[in-house]
Amino acid sequence: MSQDLRSYLDLIKQNHPEEFLTVSREVDPAFEITAITVKLEQQAKRRPILLFEKVKGTKFPVLTNLHASRARLAMAINAKPEEMQKAYLRAMEKPIAPKTVSKAPVKEVILTGDQINLYNLPQILHHEQDAGDVSKQRICGDGRSHVLRG
Repeated sequence: MSQDLRSYLDLIKQNHPEEFLTVSREVDPAFEITAITVKLEQQAKRRPILLFEKVKGTKFPVLTNLHASRARLAMAINAKPEEMQKAYLRAMEKPIAPKTVSKAPVKEVILTGDQINLYNLPQILHHEQDAGDVSKQRICGDGRSHVLRG
């Protein structure tokens, strides 16, 4: 069973290559990513995982449609699609305790202080009225819970 994103994506690429598409040309995060995703679904009747390698205005790639298939979701939890609910409920009854590690892929890039800039993240707009640009949003919270307001 895959326990991290990279091994899960490798599993998909190896066993179901038609379920993973890479877009290597530059795409605009304002509407184009969503347009490509919707066009594939509506015209080609497909919902593959999409990796956009070059997104205008950011050095970060965008991965989308990860959970757009029941079969892929089942594969992620090592279950058959028709047994997903039972597998999920069993997992909720016996959760796996988190492990603290000193080295992991999530720790490959660590930014602190002035290095942190939300504008470096892809500013994806799905629809005309989206508040996707972080400059139009504010986060309010009490240290335990947060509310994002556009």
